[in-house]
Amino acid sequence: MRAPISTGHKKIYVNGKLCYYLYYVCDFLFENIEEFDFIDLMNMRPLHHETKKYGKKECKIKICSKQEDKFCYLLYIISETLQFPIKERDKWLNFICEATGLSKSYYRSYHRRVLMSDKNDDKNFVSEIEQAIKNSKLS
Repeated sequence: MRAPISTGHKKIYVNGKLCYYLYYVCDFLFENIEEFDFIDLMNMRPLHHETKKYGKKECKIKICSKQEDKFCYLLYIISETLQFPIKERDKWLNFICEATGLSKSYYRSYHRRVLMSDKNDDKNFVSEIEQAIKNSKLS
C-alpha cells in the first residue's frame, strides 16, 4: 500500500502528472472547475473556487447532472490505482464527497456502475481513464 507523500505541511495524494491527465479526460464531469481546483480537490487542499449562495461563501465543486456515476468511478479507480491505506482512502473520499456534495452512500452504490455498463459512452470513458493513468506513468 502506498501512503500519501508528505511535503512539509501538505500531503500529495494524487501527483500532478496524474491530475493533469485526468483533468483533461474528466473536466466535462464538472460545472465549474479549473485545473488547479481539480488538483486541490484530489489532494484535499482548500479549494480556491468560491461561489456565493444564501449570502455566504461556499466552496463546492458541482458535478454535472447525469455525470455522478462517472465521477464515482473516477474516485474508485484513483483509490485503486494508488492503493491508499484504508484509513487514508476514507479520509480522502470523505473530503471529496463533502466538497462536491456527493453522498458516501451514493458513491458506495455506484462506483463500479460505469465499469460494468454496456453503453459505448461509458466504455469510452473507462478506456480514456485507463489511458490517462498509463500516460501519467510513462511521461
